[in-house]
Amino acid sequence: MSSSRPSNRDDAAPEAVPEADSQDYSEDSTDELIERILENYEFKCHPEIRFKLKHKLPQLALCACYSKPWQAQPRWRFTMKPVDLDSRTSQYVRSLLLVPETGQAALFSRKININVFRLQFVLGYNWKQRTPSLDYKCACVPC
Repeated sequence: MSSSRPSNRDDAAPEAVPEADSQDYSEDSTDELIERILENYEFKCHPEIRFKLKHKLPQLALCACYSKPWQAQPRWRFTMKPVDLDSRTSQYVRSLLLVPETGQAALFSRKININVFRLQFVLGYNWKQRTPSLDYKCACVPC
């Protein structure tokens, strides 16, 4: 390849770019790339504030979570989990979630491992709309 710019060195290979030119090219291209990114993309930061209060009773672990999403109404969430993993309840139930603002309750089952998959069922109820639901989550187990 030949360059349209005259070379200052006679022994330089045709593909070689003098060191000063390569530094100018890399700085200019980096500046142009940064300018294009700043012109074409918009970066937003919308933090969510959360406070969690946890308390363990002899048979239950209780958690109250207050969250305030960016430009949204704050909400409370309450979670109850069995402490004893060998108890009869904890064989089937992992946790109970209550969200009063949305009127929802959800009962999460224990996770079931099936080969490379992990399956979990969620039995829900919306008491404001009086509608039950049965959902599931399926995920791959990391190797």
